[in-house]
Amino acid sequence: MSSVGIIANPRAGKDIRRLVAHGSILDTQEKVYIVRRAILGIQGAGADEVVLFPDPANIFTKALSGIENELRLTTRFLEMSIFDEASDSTRAAQLMCEQRVACVIVIGGDGTNRVVTKGSGSMPLVPLSTGTNNAFPQFLESTLAGLAAGYYAVRHFSPDECTRPTKRLNLYRNGTLEDIALVDAAVCDYQFVGARAVWEAERLKELFLTQGQPTNIG
Repeated sequence: MSSVGIIANPRAGKDIRRLVAHGSILDTQEKVYIVRRAILGIQGAGADEVVLFPDPANIFTKALSGIENELRLTTRFLEMSIFDEASDSTRAAQLMCEQRVACVIVIGGDGTNRVVTKGSGSMPLVPLSTGTNNAFPQFLESTLAGLAAGYYAVRHFSPDECTRPTKRLNLYRNGTLEDIALVDAAVCDYQFVGARAVWEAERLKELFLTQGQPTNIG
């Protein structure tokens, strides 16, 4: 069976930087439309099944309810507890990996993709940007993302044929892996971590980067 997963973060694109950095806002309803188009793209590619993350905002339930014609592919929600925290996405990715899902469309920002990557292993990701000044996910029409993911699942391409590896930073504390980063790790002089949204450049003391693109403000 050819399966594609979708993980959407209802909190992406709503952090504190909208108050201080004029960041764009993508509300939940727009994410419903994005998910709906992705599902139709997956179906158009001929995939058998789409596996969905049971998010607390019911993005996927709303997306499915708005599809007028009966879907030919099977839709299935992961059986998992939801605590409305970042680790939900990590556990969802782990379950999809264990259930042999071919690839996962991730709808969120840099942070969403980071926590998904902590559970996805080597499973390919199709990262769609709905966050703040993202550097890792891309702005891409979700119908095309669904088609690409669906064809990857149906035709059983090898990762070497049509995926691109990316760098990541491993953060260790006393020799034990503490966390990972996909874009950057920052050393700041803040006393408290807070929301981890840094906008005062003078507070940065060191930066460790996986990429630097002049076309991307993220």
